[in-house]
Amino acid sequence: MASPTGVTLWSLLDPIGLVPVGGKNASLAMVAVATGSDGDRTAVSLGEMDPAFGNNGALVVDQLNGKPLDTSGLFRLVLPQDAKKGRWVSNLQAIEVFADTP
Repeated sequence: MASPTGVTLWSLLDPIGLVPVGGKNASLAMVAVATGSDGDRTAVSLGEMDPAFGNNGALVVDQLNGKPLDTSGLFRLVLPQDAKKGRWVSNLQAIEVFADTP
């Protein structure tokens, strides 16, 4: 198993005001979409990352197994709990946050 080093996506989104404040269960209606340079995209529910709900950390990493990422760009989105690594995004280019608001 790869040992990723980085920060949680939640901790990147929080200081810039992209995590929900107030409102009951607000994070459950929000999603972050990460896009890699090759066009690969994946969606992560903010509810699954929210420390008050799923608390499953999506990570933005710059190292695996103590070594910098090289051929896969400077940053990679990693969901350590995903057994098949299907939502990992290499060479991370963009993260967009969407809210389902009535």
